[in-house]
Amino acid sequence: MHGSRGGTFLMTPPVKVIHNWLPAEMQRPLFDALECGPWHALKLRYGNIARRKNIVFYEGDPEAAYAYTKAATDKDRPILYTEGPAALRTIRKRLQEEYGFSFSLCYVNYYADEQVGIGWHNDAEEVGSQIPVRMLCLGGTRDFSIWKVSHDEKTKKFLKPFAEWEVKTRSGDLVEMPVGFHEENAYRHAILPQKQFAAPRASLTFRSPDLSANGPWAPETFVHIPRIWCCKSGHEYPEDAVYVGCRTIRGQVREGSPFGNAVDPFRVRNQTTNPWLADNDTDFRLAALTKMQDSGFRQQMEALRGRDLLCWCEQEGPKRAEFCHARVWLDLINENHSWTGE
Repeated sequence: MHGSRGGTFLMTPPVKVIHNWLPAEMQRPLFDALECGPWHALKLRYGNIARRKNIVFYEGDPEAAYAYTKAATDKDRPILYTEGPAALRTIRKRLQEEYGFSFSLCYVNYYADEQVGIGWHNDAEEVGSQIPVRMLCLGGTRDFSIWKVSHDEKTKKFLKPFAEWEVKTRSGDLVEMPVGFHEENAYRHAILPQKQFAAPRASLTFRSPDLSANGPWAPETFVHIPRIWCCKSGHEYPEDAVYVGCRTIRGQVREGSPFGNAVDPFRVRNQTTNPWLADNDTDFRLAALTKMQDSGFRQQMEALRGRDLLCWCEQEGPKRAEFCHARVWLDLINENHSWTGE
């Protein structure tokens, strides 16, 4: 582990490495299990990335996931749903016991050889900057490169990144990235392609959303929502309820509110202008997780305190609630709400 900055040797990197955190007897079986697909090679704006799979430990819904935000185009941004190998839940439980966080999100990057890497980035866009992150390394040894963000004094633009620290990470090592590591003006990190041989490697990054009262995932707004209703023509609903726009199962987007309510922060309008338009409830969970990072959106949500929600859903039968975005959102954030199907 080493680093340099302007000719000055930097002794202490901003991350901590715990060597051999995962016992050797667990490393190979887990690595072999992870190598079994599905994987997807993403083409990014700044180069090629390792193949990736997303895993979310969401109680009651293992199919929720989130995508890499710097994909070159929407079609290069797949959403992969998987529960992952059973051993991952054992690892997650140990992380929870040692650090006291939920670590409900995980993604796995697979580096087939030394020529595969991921460029300079932080992860604030995906899940926020004020969260703890732990990275477990399996397989080949690679350098975890870190750059302390710096700007040109005149233009205030970012200077070109370079490896100020190169932290050697081996199979079984756990990298602790502290809260604030992913701040916009803090650090960037990368696993860069290299000339020397490297065996296949997998990096498992565990994350824990901030559920504190002041955090971007704070649920206090949602516990004040009494009921959500699946709207049907000819039925009467509370006059002060808020209509929630949603996409129907036939791919239609309902533009207008038949109830005339102005507050509609959930509205999905146009696939070309609204990047978080969801095809189904699991995709909408991804959109909800991402949207919660926006402070303006969270302020909009304050208008829903104490209000019933109305949502239009054209699917008939008892499963129509599965396609109701309002229910999806509340299921994700708060399990203590009531659902009225009619």
